[in-house]
Amino acid sequence: MSMYDMGRATRNGLGDSMTDEQRRKLLDEVAEQRWKEAETGEARIRFGTPEKLLGNANAVQKEFFDYYRNPLRGYHPRYQGIRFTSQAALMNFYPFAMIKEISPRPVLFIAGEHAHSRYFSEDAYQEASEPKELYIVPGANHVDLYDPDG
Repeated sequence: MSMYDMGRATRNGLGDSMTDEQRRKLLDEVAEQRWKEAETGEARIRFGTPEKLLGNANAVQKEFFDYYRNPLRGYHPRYQGIRFTSQAALMNFYPFAMIKEISPRPVLFIAGEHAHSRYFSEDAYQEASEPKELYIVPGANHVDLYDPDG
């Protein structure tokens, strides 16, 4: 378990791996898709996890697939995905812009020791004012604490 800064993840990719060129290309694709939707009325939908896991899937893809595609865990039959064009809005989402304003109320950040997203919690903790606490759950990944007996 760990928080996700969806704005940063969309703008910069996981681990801040997206280049400026890749970001511009994505925004160009979003702009092109907007025109297609205006002309045809058909939305392009993207899903957070594929329907089938490929053999070359990385650890994060496997972890998310195991959770979000499992009907006993995070899968919901009415989940419809997200519009591809929503990525432009997500790039403009800065959830921690006013994080210092939480103080003087206490804030607790919880992250899994092995969570690929742990850096979001650590960075938010650094930005937050006191009182604050960062708790790292030993041995946990991003989704481990989502389950009731996790």
